[in-house]
Amino acid sequence: MGDIRNRLLRFAETVCVPHLLEHPRLKPYADEVSLVLVGSVATGLCSPGSDVDIAIVCGADAYAAIAEGTKWREGRPSEEILDGTQLHYYGVTYDDIRGAFGELDDMAIGMYASGRVLHDPGGRYARFVETLPAGLGLRRRRVARKLDHLARRSRGLASALEYGDPLVIGRVYLEVIGICLALTALLDDVPFDPRKRLFRSALRGPVGKRLEPRIRRMFGVLGSLGEFDAPSNSACVEYLGPLKELTDTLSKEAARLELVDG
Repeated sequence: MGDIRNRLLRFAETVCVPHLLEHPRLKPYADEVSLVLVGSVATGLCSPGSDVDIAIVCGADAYAAIAEGTKWREGRPSEEILDGTQLHYYGVTYDDIRGAFGELDDMAIGMYASGRVLHDPGGRYARFVETLPAGLGLRRRRVARKLDHLARRSRGLASALEYGDPLVIGRVYLEVIGICLALTALLDDVPFDPRKRLFRSALRGPVGKRLEPRIRRMFGVLGSLGEFDAPSNSACVEYLGPLKELTDTLSKEAARLELVDG
């Protein structure tokens, strides 16, 4: 996997960066934008078919000019094929990134905290990153947010079980598994990809390795939903029992690691 990542890193540095800096959209602003490699190549979770994802970070004025005619604000990057490899690139402002960190957005924090700077005239992006929330304080806030979210969605799962629709139950149950995975990654302080590789990226640390069998068992419970007939006390025990056990363990781990008060 290291050879794959090194090849894609070299490709980003030697092919993608010169291409973008000469692009008609960006060339007039080459001294005002920073290029930051994000996504699976930056985190090392890439595969032979991975795309190269580059964020074009700049101020609001430069963004207004380079984003014209794009769908970046809709979450759709621009795409090009360079030498047989897919390049995705999009613009984002400093204010956008700061706001996402303030909102504890998993995707943004994962992307920019692990991003690799490819082009940074004057070091503006490097100085900006130093002003973002980081370290134990940010981690504690994220853990508290995740534990609260987990408690709320667990109550939602109980309500879904009372309602009795397997599709609704499955949707909420899968969401709860995702929260447990993200929380596990935070307890281990490992970067995770909330979009494409959550299971793979969240369980790499010691807590994740210990809890992986329990989380896999939850998928087994999810698979039995096709036989769900009607709400009953036994059904609630079957579906909520493994979740309560896992939730209690995650809460205890957060307390042990001093990531929650009390």
